[in-house]
Amino acid sequence: MIILLLNLVHFILLFSPIVIYFIPIKFMKYIKYIFKYGFLLLLLIPIHWMLLDNKCVFTLVTKYFGDMDDVETESGFSEKYLKWLYQPIMNIIGWKWNSNGLFKMVNLHWGINFFLLWYFLFFVGKCNLI
Repeated sequence: MIILLLNLVHFILLFSPIVIYFIPIKFMKYIKYIFKYGFLLLLLIPIHWMLLDNKCVFTLVTKYFGDMDDVETESGFSEKYLKWLYQPIMNIIGWKWNSNGLFKMVNLHWGINFFLLWYFLFFVGKCNLI
């Protein structure tokens, strides 16, 4: 159960920059504070990877509980749960399915997430979310 909850939070954090586009802007005034701190949290996620030798705390905890026993790369969560999304993109770009290729793909994904957050904050929300 703990593994399921951690993986669910992992997915929510990973895809929340896309999900916010489906929330009508009139409701954003009610979740303004959640957006502020969620934005900060999402910006800090890649920083904590450097503190943990390029590993995510959610992946480390789920690995501790036995969820990532069958992974071959350093990006266990991405390898196990995001292959359906990442591998076709990596094939188009020409990246190999290994730790180095996944590292690049994860950083590309977060770059896209940051762009989506920036665009939402300054152009969709017109800075009314801060």
